Amino acid sequence: MRVLAVVNKTAGGPTDDFVAELEAVRTIELEVVRTAGPEDGTRCVVEAATRRPRDVVVAIGGDGTAGEVARGVAAVDEATRPALLVAPAGTGNSNFRGLWDDLPWPEVVSAVFTERRFEIRPMDLIHLAELDTATLLGVSSGAVPECLVIAPTLPLTGRERLLTAALQVLNTYVPYPGRVVVDDEVLCECATLLAIVGGVRYRGGLLKMLPKSVLDDGLLDVCVIDSSASIEELATAALTGDITDVAGVHYGRGRTARLERTDGAPMKLEHDGELETGAYSSYQLQVVPRPISVVVPSPAPDCFTDSER
Repeated sequence: MRVLAVVNKTAGGPTDDFVAELEAVRTIELEVVRTAGPEDGTRCVVEAATRRPRDVVVAIGGDGTAGEVARGVAAVDEATRPALLVAPAGTGNSNFRGLWDDLPWPEVVSAVFTERRFEIRPMDLIHLAELDTATLLGVSSGAVPECLVIAPTLPLTGRERLLTAALQVLNTYVPYPGRVVVDDEVLCECATLLAIVGGVRYRGGLLKMLPKSVLDDGLLDVCVIDSSASIEELATAALTGDITDVAGVHYGRGRTARLERTDGAPMKLEHDGELETGAYSSYQLQVVPRPISVVVPSPAPDCFTDSER
C-alpha cells in the first residue's frame, strides 16, 4: 500500500509520535511531507500525487490540516484519487472523533495497515462561496468563532481548552441578529447564539452539535440555537443526549444554506476549526456530493448511509 503522510508540525498534538507509528509498519511504502504554512497541505497532496499515485493520504494534524488535505485529495484526478485517513494530532480532532470514535492511533494504524480491517466510504464536502474554498468539518457562526479567540489565552491544552472556552463564551456571548436560510426557505430568524452547518457531527471533539448528520447523503445539516435556549441544557444534551430536543434549537437539512447577519455587520466565521474575520455579513454554502473518500472502521459508523451500525 502506497501511503503519503502530510504532517503539520505546528498542530496541537505530538505529530512525530503519529509518524513513528506509521514508520513502524513494514507492509506499506511511506512518504512523509511536512507543511510549511497555511494551505500548504493542499499543495503537498497535489504535488505528491502528480509524481506518483498513492492509495492513502494521512492527514497528521488538527481539523484545519484535515480540511487542507481533503481539498488536495479532491483536486487529484478521479482515476488516481487516494483515500483520506485522518489522524487525531490536533486540539479538538472533531473529524477523527466523527470517523473513528477516538480509537487510539496505534489501533487505527494496526486496523488499516496490518489487519486490513477497514472500509473506504465516500464523503461530502461543503463549498464556501465567499472564500471559494471547501470545508470538511463544516462552518459555524456565533459562539464557536469566539471560542477560537479565547482558547489560545487559556493555560490548558487539547479538548479541555476548547470546552473551557466554550463554557466561558456561552455564558457571556451576546447573540447577533441573524437569519439562516436552507434551500431558499428561512429556517430561523432570531437572536442567534450559534449556527452550525456540516458536515461532521462533533465540535471541539466532544460536543455532538449535528446529531443527525450523514456524511455521504448529499445534504447539509444545519443547527441554529437562539437566545432562548438554556446553556445548561445545551451542554448536557451535546455531551450525553440529543441537542435537537432542547427548546430554542432549530434543525434543518438541505443542499444549500446561507448564514446572515441582518444588521449588516461583519460575521465572524469558523471553518474547519479556523477563524475568518473578513468583512462579509453573510456566507453562502453548498454541498459538494462525494468528491473524496475516507478510511473508516469496519463496520462503518452510522454517519454513513447503509452502514451496519
